[in-house]
Amino acid sequence: ESGEVLGQYENDFGDRRFYATGDTLGTHLVSQILLGETWSNPSRQAGIDEQEFKFQNFPFLCSDGFTLFFSAQGPNSLGGRDIFMTIYDTDKGEWYEPQNYGLPFNSTANDYLLAIDDLDSLGWLVSDRFQPQDSVCIYTFVPTNPRLDFANDNLSDVQLQHYAKLQSI
Repeated sequence: ESGEVLGQYENDFGDRRFYATGDTLGTHLVSQILLGETWSNPSRQAGIDEQEFKFQNFPFLCSDGFTLFFSAQGPNSLGGRDIFMTIYDTDKGEWYEPQNYGLPFNSTANDYLLAIDDLDSLGWLVSDRFQPQDSVCIYTFVPTNPRLDFANDNLSDVQLQHYAKLQSI
């Protein structure tokens, strides 16, 4: 792969990593596996279309080894960059169609990184919402399981915007 390595995630075992590579025209996610003392060749992520999900970056693989979060400009984005989630389909050997992770994790600003520590029930969200230019804020939160879905609640735009705002830091 050519281009500069951008955001990178490496698992706790140190034998699998995901990172973004590319340039100002576009980036995409690749992964590598440690084979002995050598990393495999970078492999693009089948099922994550770089034309549909532009400027992919900041990957995070959950402890289950199958759930991947990443940031991109994609379908149904609320702002510049949004957080997307996908799950690996072991039968097909590719990722399911990524889904926008929704509110309040995504906003009209740029949302860069979502990471969840399942063991300690703690999460981190990196976003530039409510920040001066060239600054980000790292929010910590307690993940809820299952996530709430507002699609069938017939909420107004004002109500949705309220849910999208983080009220306290």
